[in-house]
Amino acid sequence: MQQIRFRHRGARALSAFTLSALLLAACSDGGGGNPSEPFDDFGGVAPTDAELATYPKVLPAAAFANEPAVTEVAAASSHVIPESALPPVQAQGTASMQGYPGSCEVWSAGYAMGSYAANLSNRQDIKNLSNTVSTAYVYMTVLAEDQATCGSSTSPVNTLEFLAANDAPSLAAIPYYPVCECPSGSDQCLDAVELDQDCASNPAFCTALTIGSWSAFAKEPHADVLDVIKTWLAARHVVQMTIVVPIAFGQYTSGVFAAPTSCGSDTKCTIFNGIACIASSTTNTGCAQHGVAIVGYDDAKGALKIQNSFGPDWGERGYMWMSYATFEAIYLGGTIAFAPETPFQPGLGDAASAADAAWQWVDTRDAGSTTPRVHLVFASTLDEPLRLHDITITAPDGTRLVHDYGGHVFRRGHHYLTRHDGRQFEPGTYAVQLEGTTRAGAARVVSGTVEVALAPGSTLPAAPPGEGVTGSNGAPVR
Repeated sequence: MQQIRFRHRGARALSAFTLSALLLAACSDGGGGNPSEPFDDFGGVAPTDAELATYPKVLPAAAFANEPAVTEVAAASSHVIPESALPPVQAQGTASMQGYPGSCEVWSAGYAMGSYAANLSNRQDIKNLSNTVSTAYVYMTVLAEDQATCGSSTSPVNTLEFLAANDAPSLAAIPYYPVCECPSGSDQCLDAVELDQDCASNPAFCTALTIGSWSAFAKEPHADVLDVIKTWLAARHVVQMTIVVPIAFGQYTSGVFAAPTSCGSDTKCTIFNGIACIASSTTNTGCAQHGVAIVGYDDAKGALKIQNSFGPDWGERGYMWMSYATFEAIYLGGTIAFAPETPFQPGLGDAASAADAAWQWVDTRDAGSTTPRVHLVFASTLDEPLRLHDITITAPDGTRLVHDYGGHVFRRGHHYLTRHDGRQFEPGTYAVQLEGTTRAGAARVVSGTVEVALAPGSTLPAAPPGEGVTGSNGAPVR
């Protein structure tokens, strides 16, 4: 199996720290080796503003309501993905060191969300660890790409880039052990994971555990982000998010969790966005940070349901209900992964298509605006993953709009143009060209055409593209 080698521009290796035994409830950043004493820092990594600016951004699920893969986008008061459809709750650490080593972002983005997205296509039994992503392999691989040692933190985007570029081995084939250095006479540790395996050397390594693409949610305003996340949960998608860690997070047992607002006598505490969090000297927030997966919401509870990575004995069998107010206080960033092929159209990924379909969506969040945004959405399927650079859209009148995809890996998914002048894009034939780099480093261009109609039910005037059109990452086209 060839792998796309990559280095996410925001990834970095962090050093080891010490922590009080009280703080057992988040993704630790332990540097290398195994901690000989309790540690006091965590490794969840939120994107910087510069990194986020390059990421493709998520539209509400309603923008894709004409696709068979998005079946429930109507406003609903609650939707929770059944635990039977989610990978089994796992523990990233031990009972005494729940947060060590710093693999939480791989567990949330790769194991929970990545396994779920892959199995939307595979339709395999996700309770069987043969059908879930090996966090051991992915964690150690993305660390190796960044020349970091076991225990260091990783960005969720490192994991998502890997899964878009490669088929990951399963957790059954390469088990996870919550320890970096091997005990004497044992190979049951993360440092013993062999990173040069492939289907030829290890048939159990062969899987279809991959994703088609990924996108990021905005950082703020948090109430708007929450609304968009809920649309995707209602459309039966898992969402990953990075949070600051409230001081009582590790002691959660049941019910709706509301973050404390006062540190009291806790000396390892600071205030962030009005809540008391575990203090950290190594993050921009001043708080410990952690990665979790969101698997549901309930407006009656006023809460999100999350899957954590501290094993089934934590919380409600490994899950937590987190209040909306707490989410809005501690949210730092989020991502979503899309399936490698549409489950209702098997075989779609057998041939490259720069333009499977296209449609317009008038942004319903702009209700009442005299200049609502209009998104022109394209669906593309590639027969191999590409590190996608430029997307060129040629409108019926010959106008060329070039969108920089940021060099992120893409296999199947969506990209879009947005106009901000209160007009629709003119209907007609659009040419689409995707330019990227293959696994082997060769340049490749995939081209196609697609018919675009007016947005259903909209009375907005249509016109050729004008000034101020932006691409999937929100940056102006050129």
